[in-house]
Amino acid sequence: LAFGSFRAPSWLGEDVTIEQTPTRDDGPKPTGDERLPFLAVLPQGTPPPGGWPVVVYGHGFTRSTADVLLAASA
Repeated sequence: LAFGSFRAPSWLGEDVTIEQTPTRDDGPKPTGDERLPFLAVLPQGTPPPGGWPVVVYGHGFTRSTADVLLAASA
């Protein structure tokens, strides 16, 4: 397991909404950035040629963040 985080742009305002922007414009501008955590699950054994495949997994709002460990074993 590898734990980490990275900084990513955020478009959320103080009221936790994204500014409405006409489609003819370039879109909403980022309002700042946020630190996003991640957990990387690395398989045991020798990587296949070309390396291990990568899966980005989101547990959803009604599930547990620990679900990634169940999914990783499959």
